[in-house]
Amino acid sequence: MDTFSWEDELFAKISHQIDRFGWSVVYVGGGGCSVPGCAGDHESDLVGVGLPPYGYTVGLPLHFDHAELVLVGLDRDATLRILNLIGSAIANGARLAPGDPLDVDGMSLKVGRCAVSRVRNGLVAVSMDYHDAIKHPSVPNPLQIIWSDADGRSPGDPRFDRQAQPLLARPAARDRAASRQRPRTC
Repeated sequence: MDTFSWEDELFAKISHQIDRFGWSVVYVGGGGCSVPGCAGDHESDLVGVGLPPYGYTVGLPLHFDHAELVLVGLDRDATLRILNLIGSAIANGARLAPGDPLDVDGMSLKVGRCAVSRVRNGLVAVSMDYHDAIKHPSVPNPLQIIWSDADGRSPGDPRFDRQAQPLLARPAARDRAASRQRPRTC
């Protein structure tokens, strides 16, 4: 008798949601995973990407030819609500680009870029695995959904807590340090 691993169970759940809605949302960190060992919900998974808890979409490139979305630093419920509302707008024809302002559920947001090195380091690992598994070749670099704090400050403001929401357009500090150590070739 074959049994599913937790990875198979997670993939089946995500595939079902993508088939039904066109996308799924994965939340990384914060605990509370219902599948033992689930890579999508354990604090230890955040070490590899160097971020506070975050969520991202899976499936937007396949169904809507749109980049995945990443939202860092909000709790699970807010993250799911915001990414699903934006996912619905994309399903209805919205196209997002870096610099675009958004007003979602009364929240002032902005669209930003994600550094390629962050994607290589596993930022949207489930999305990459999903698209690889279904042999969907075109997965654009994800976009970050950037939120303002309760005082209306964005991560560009020096008073904003950058630990709560790092901007993903820049490589992580360890990636920058590693690139400085590599010799340049001509």
